[in-house]
Amino acid sequence: MRLLKRVKIKLEQGTLSVVKFCGLPILQYSVVNKVKKYFPPNINVKKKHIGNDKPVVYLKVNRGDHLSLMCIQQWIDIVNRLGYDFYILSDNPELNRKILDKIQFYDLDIKFIKSCKNIFLRKIVRNIAVRY
Repeated sequence: MRLLKRVKIKLEQGTLSVVKFCGLPILQYSVVNKVKKYFPPNINVKKKHIGNDKPVVYLKVNRGDHLSLMCIQQWIDIVNRLGYDFYILSDNPELNRKILDKIQFYDLDIKFIKSCKNIFLRKIVRNIAVRY
């Protein structure tokens, strides 16, 4: 794991860059119309909970090729037009970074979650799933 990492996020108005030290943001700056603006990092210690006011869309991503990223961009656009909340379900940290680099987001409320893989869930799926 690298100690310093820079994540660049494409937004509708410009770009936002976050510099992280050991996974914690230490610096944020945005570039809008070739003007850099520095501001303190947004450190949220609390976990975000799903509110009851918005429907939620889960977008599962496995691949990082051009077609997959284009489809994810289309779904992000649809979710924004409908006013829904979204979670991107991905287990690969490099794919998460590629999504942040290539996809244009409409706000900074970008949430990545990992798949839940354990033996207990597999047993439940085996009991309720039907094999054809």
